[in-house]
Amino acid sequence: MRTLTIIQSAWAAVLGLAGGFLAFLGNPFGYILISVAVVYSYAILSLHRLERWAWWFCCALTAAPILMVAPGVVYNFALFAVNDPLYLDSPGTILVVATNALVLVVPALLVLVLLLSRRGLLAPNKSLERTRDR
Repeated sequence: MRTLTIIQSAWAAVLGLAGGFLAFLGNPFGYILISVAVVYSYAILSLHRLERWAWWFCCALTAAPILMVAPGVVYNFALFAVNDPLYLDSPGTILVVATNALVLVVPALLVLVLLLSRRGLLAPNKSLERTRDR
């Protein structure tokens, strides 16, 4: 649980800092990113109180960058592997793709795997939902 909290908190801080930088540059997306980082931080704290909605919110928030960014990262690395002219003319492009992968995809995958592996501890079935053993 401690590892999960540290990774989630660091990722929320990075998202908040990136949002602050974008807001400083005048990009309105920065304010949205700051808001997401604040709500995500609240969900991390609620996860310690074993609130079920926090587990679902954290799962949804970590799945979003995986679904939106990971296909582009995989596609660009595949183009780089086959020596596409885009990467031959501008080799720095793969650095931008790798940065996107390190900031958005890798932490999200790690957090999602940790959340799913600790589901019984973090979001136990306390409602009247039917379980499989009934």
